[in-house]
Amino acid sequence: MKTFITNNWWSFLFNGAVAIIYGLLALLIPREVLELLVKYTGILLLIAGTIALVTAITKIRNKLPYGVSLSIAVLLLASGYFITFMTSSSIQIMVSVVGIWALVTGIFQLIILLRFKAELTNKPVVITNILITIAFGLVMLFNPFEAARFFIILSGILAFGTGLLYLWFGFKVKRIKP
Repeated sequence: MKTFITNNWWSFLFNGAVAIIYGLLALLIPREVLELLVKYTGILLLIAGTIALVTAITKIRNKLPYGVSLSIAVLLLASGYFITFMTSSSIQIMVSVVGIWALVTGIFQLIILLRFKAELTNKPVVITNILITIAFGLVMLFNPFEAARFFIILSGILAFGTGLLYLWFGFKVKRIKP
């Protein structure tokens, strides 16, 4: 294992460089990076839908049950088309779904707090978590583009830091004798 890692030190440098480039792009042009990531997701769904459609057609030709494969193909192709070519609407829907999910989670946490108030020992932590979760959901619902932009910037900061760490590690591994 040690030999494998020391022989492939360059992969750490490559991954570090890619992470740093993504991090810088996410910090400098977050809106464009967000749109690119969403379009990339849509293209992947279109490719998966095409594969599922070919599978369904093959099943039809071989007189096999094809309903599920065809349904999946149609769903993937439709969602891929929507996400790829209606990017702004897709972003708004995705972020709004996450916002609704956060609100529902926060409300359930509040119900649990009220039901088990006597049994809970760390109420301040639970209350803080509830407030953060509900605030997060509200921000996601009422300002989805800024919320998405914030997460792209946050991912850029994390990627940049991780990239620097990979570069450092790659150079350290390069110095190790196999």
